[in-house]
Amino acid sequence: MIKINLLPYRDARRQKVMQGILIFWFLMAAAGAGAAYGVDYTINQEIDAKKQIRKKNDHQIDKLNEKLGEIKDIKAKKEAVQALLDTIERLQQARFLQVHVLDELSRAIPPKVWLMRLTTREQLLELTGKAQSNAMVADFMNNLNASPYFSQVKLSKILSDTEGEHKVKRFILKAEITPPAAAKDADAKDEEK
Repeated sequence: MIKINLLPYRDARRQKVMQGILIFWFLMAAAGAGAAYGVDYTINQEIDAKKQIRKKNDHQIDKLNEKLGEIKDIKAKKEAVQALLDTIERLQQARFLQVHVLDELSRAIPPKVWLMRLTTREQLLELTGKAQSNAMVADFMNNLNASPYFSQVKLSKILSDTEGEHKVKRFILKAEITPPAAAKDADAKDEEK
């Protein structure tokens, strides 16, 4: 016998296709949402990792800034101590300076030259004296220039005079007192320029 299907098979087939399309779109939406969540989760993990790294770096920077402050304090203390040492060294050099100056003067005075007065103001020396001739005064100036304790020796005044039967030359010399160490420092600075 022949059976005839009177049910609308096309409607059932359409419903099946529609269900397949709906399931496909639902799965696509779920996959898209999962992918978006995965990307968001990954980005948030990277942000958190960067924040941790930044926090560690900030902590290290704070430690280094603290050490830098300590180094600056040490440098300041070192400079203060060096200034004190320099002052002590200058005082040590100046301690016997006057003795050395007088000793150098006694060595520089040629025969027939007499000193009448010696005055010092800070590092300036003024000598007043008598000599038998201009040549003796010139020798005295050359001897002073050759000494490491004197520099810029200049003749301020020279006059002819007589004492009894003898002719003498009265003179005034000016010179700067320069200890040998200070002279070496000045020469080193001149060479650097």
